[in-house]
Parts: sequence; structure tokens; C-alpha cells
Amino acid sequence: MDMVTLLPVMSGYIDSSVITTGIFCIVFAILFFVVIFKIIMHFFKISKNLQKIADSSANQDAAKYEEIKKLKALLDQGVITQEEFEAKKKQLLGL
Repeated sequence: MDMVTLLPVMSGYIDSSVITTGIFCIVFAILFFVVIFKIIMHFFKISKNLQKIADSSANQDAAKYEEIKKLKALLDQGVITQEEFEAKKKQLLGL
């Protein structure tokens, strides 16, 4: 048979297992919210990294299109041939 420890409280006595259970529930709830918080922060970090990758990709694309514009200007000026322009454009676009 288990020994039950009765603890004095303002309105009488309370079983110590009730207090132990209550403390366990509080600690569990705190740990649960800490884990959830860490998971959410991890997803925010992933989201930031994906945004950086997208921004980097957009900057690279913009640089490619600027280079193509320069090449088109050289083509229009007669500095390069249509074949040279097409070859360089395909190279820049990865085609």
C-alpha cells in the first residue's frame, strides 16, 4: 500500500501526489511550448534562407539580362555579328 503524504494548505490538507502531478503538468507544458517555439524559429530561419536564395537568383537573372542588353547594343552598332550575339545570348541563358 502506498504511503500518502498529506501537506497542510489553507483549507485543510492535500495529497502530495496531486502537487507532484500539477508540477509535472506545468513542467511538461513549459517544455512543450519551448519545443514549439524552437520549431517555429527554425522555419523562420529556413524562410529567410529561401528568400536570400530567391533574391540572389533574381539578381543573377537581372545581371544576365543587362549583359544581353549590352550585347544587343553592340549588335545594333555593328561591333558584333548576329551569330556572335545569338551564341553569347544562349551561353548567358544556359540554352
